Amino acid sequence: MVRVTGALEAARGGVASYLDSLRARGAVAPNLLAKAEANVLGNLERWLGDPHVDRISPRAKEGITRAIEAGRWQDIVEAYLDDIAFGTAGIRGLAALADEELLMLHRDGIDAPILKGPNTINNVVFARMASGIVRYARAQGFGLVVVGFDSRVQGRAFAELLAGVFLGSGLTVRFFPAAVPYPEVLFAVNRLRADLGVFISASHNDRRYNGFKICGPTGAAL
Repeated sequence: MVRVTGALEAARGGVASYLDSLRARGAVAPNLLAKAEANVLGNLERWLGDPHVDRISPRAKEGITRAIEAGRWQDIVEAYLDDIAFGTAGIRGLAALADEELLMLHRDGIDAPILKGPNTINNVVFARMASGIVRYARAQGFGLVVVGFDSRVQGRAFAELLAGVFLGSGLTVRFFPAAVPYPEVLFAVNRLRADLGVFISASHNDRRYNGFKICGPTGAAL
């Protein structure tokens, strides 16, 4: 707790100074700067104080405090600027903000102590999104979900996390045991008459990214 408290104090000064430097250089659009000033520190404080983050990702706060101690203000602003939102057919974003962290993710798994936040792809965000999918599925009377993944770093682990939330909530899951292309998931949804298909992927984005696509019973994007 002492380390987290000290990290928060350091972040307040560090983030403010970084945003002031951007303003002085005219390096960022005013509306984006205002959004960062309104959201970043509040989101950071919320994550560092949330016991559910510890439950889902026990090493997350270690990674966050390391980033603060290293003065990675640009990355911290990126990670805490917003809550990641649904875009084209699902969500996608940075799973690692640097290649060194991507290697840690590969080596240590989805609980690796790297910089995580609400605007990145990580196990906390995936658990939260999975619970939202469950609520939607229940409201629609859905019961069967197909889950697949591609060959990105820890794709299977992210898929297993989603499947675990679905199973724990009473849904039935059909799980691909190896990496596949998205059309195979779409085919399985139709062939098995499933209600939803979820595929871990970030499409064309570079190696640091991940996310998931979600489709309905016909295979079309929701």
